[in-house]
Amino acid sequence: MVLGGVLRDAGPSSHGGLADLRKTRPPGGCVETGHRTFTRLNLHSKESPPVSRSETTREPKGFPHLAGRVVGSRRRLEDSFSMAGAFAWGLLAASSLILGACVALQVRIRLRTVGLIMGFGAGVLLSAVAFDLIEEAVGKASGNGATLLGIFAGCGVFFGGDLLIDRAGGERRKSPHGPQQDESALAIVLGTVLDGIPESLVIGLTIYESGTIGAAYLAAVFISNVPEAISSTTGLAASGWRARRILGMWTLIALVSGLSSLLGYVAFRHASPDAIAFTLAFAAGAILTMLADTMMPEAYKHGGKLAGVVTTLGFAVAFLIDQLD
Repeated sequence: MVLGGVLRDAGPSSHGGLADLRKTRPPGGCVETGHRTFTRLNLHSKESPPVSRSETTREPKGFPHLAGRVVGSRRRLEDSFSMAGAFAWGLLAASSLILGACVALQVRIRLRTVGLIMGFGAGVLLSAVAFDLIEEAVGKASGNGATLLGIFAGCGVFFGGDLLIDRAGGERRKSPHGPQQDESALAIVLGTVLDGIPESLVIGLTIYESGTIGAAYLAAVFISNVPEAISSTTGLAASGWRARRILGMWTLIALVSGLSSLLGYVAFRHASPDAIAFTLAFAAGAILTMLADTMMPEAYKHGGKLAGVVTTLGFAVAFLIDQLD
């Protein structure tokens, strides 16, 4: 038998016999005795090299590289889905523009009703500015500087762009009376796009930050777009625009809003918290300026003093949605 690597005869023998046995061991590894033959395996011969435990458990060459490729592909796929989601949510929020246009084209709405609807939409957007944009910006910023700078930057950019568009012929784009005959259709489209870009950017930015879109903000944008589209469509139809042309304009604006949401997702991937706070405050400043410049004057002009009550109602509804979110 073999014990501890030493060859021993099971039969009775002396130490001298064991020595002679070792001397007469054939080179092939077989030991012959009078009683039996022992075969001793040479585990360290050239024919059977020793195999270490690490070699038997070693991963195939290239496996880490392959795993890295799989993980990278998976991340790219997830990122593609998120980008598609940002575009889709932005498009969904702006689709209410088409909905409002369809309502205005099918149903004759009184100017007073249009004014009250615009007041409700203004209140909804005011709530979104207060609870979804400014509050979020303050929470992300390291101080108040980025938030204040963003508010005034958004105000200045919108005011300047709106001034240029007004001079180009888009001044009455939200009026239910419609634009004058000499006003430019392109200016009206650009002005409406300018109104919607800030809120769409925030949708994409929110998706990148949290992975989801807040129901309160999405509802605020969706609801506020309806009265805006009703008022503008009523005015455009009154000035002689055909239904196909009006629906084509709102469809184009909805697509641009979806692309703006996608831009908000892509552009702020590596942005610092202060940069994100600046962007949120920028959108808030632009929306506030738009409300004061276009929606609220039209709401009061056609809805009268009751527009203030309806504006408060819109603010309260959006606030409740925000609390339930």
